Amino acid sequence: MCESCVSADAHSNHKKLQIYKHVHKDVVLLADMQKHIDCSQIQPYRCNGKKVLAVNPLPHSGRELNSGEMCKVCHRIIFKPSIYTYCSISCKVAAVSANLTSSDPPYLAPKKPKKKPPPKPSVNKTQSPPKRVNKRKGVPSRAPFF
Repeated sequence: MCESCVSADAHSNHKKLQIYKHVHKDVVLLADMQKHIDCSQIQPYRCNGKKVLAVNPLPHSGRELNSGEMCKVCHRIIFKPSIYTYCSISCKVAAVSANLTSSDPPYLAPKKPKKKPPPKPSVNKTQSPPKRVNKRKGVPSRAPFF
């Protein structure tokens, strides 16, 4: 959020992006952020069962690894370097801004899924869904008296 959105009433109708604290760092929900930017190369984390993205780089662990397992900007350890390249949103923005050549930066444009053609209607209209073989409930009976 920008400072003018927080202080001015004219910006009260803007949509807000919720920032959470996770292990003393700022994070945003992956589902919320995917609507605004391409998050495909940013490593997500789990927080209370939801996937989140770090806004800024997390602290270094102190171990030295080969360069293939680290963030390309801040050199923090990446757990799946074959899938992810950056550890936080700010690292991806810094890397893309350094290589900026077009007017529309790729980190601002979320990837749109390719549309699949609609499925063809089936020829057999007489098919019905399969019926249950076993009933879920048997014949009701009273408990025996002892």
